[in-house]
Amino acid sequence: MEANWRAIDELKTLQDLRVAINEVDEQILKLFARREEICIKIGEVKKAEGKAVLDTSREQEKIAKNSAFVEKQLEESSMDEDRKECVRIGTRNLTETLMAEGRRIQSVQ
Repeated sequence: MEANWRAIDELKTLQDLRVAINEVDEQILKLFARREEICIKIGEVKKAEGKAVLDTSREQEKIAKNSAFVEKQLEESSMDEDRKECVRIGTRNLTETLMAEGRRIQSVQ
């Protein structure tokens, strides 16, 4: 699922920016649908193996891994520190939301 995105510096107008964000949102939604399908299969495997839906150590590992990934991205960013902190918080919130949704869909019988 490779996207051919224009460089942000090339996006000069509000319309250009809105088109670009809509394209990103579409990619996110496609990936989310794929993630949901995978979560359903994970739930089936966990049930068959007698495992609990909640795996706290796995969730902590994902939060750490995603945080480290974002930190690396932010090192290369020219964003000011306040915006970087917003990205850090947003990444953690998104990760926690995705994990909660994964647990929810895995729990559906």
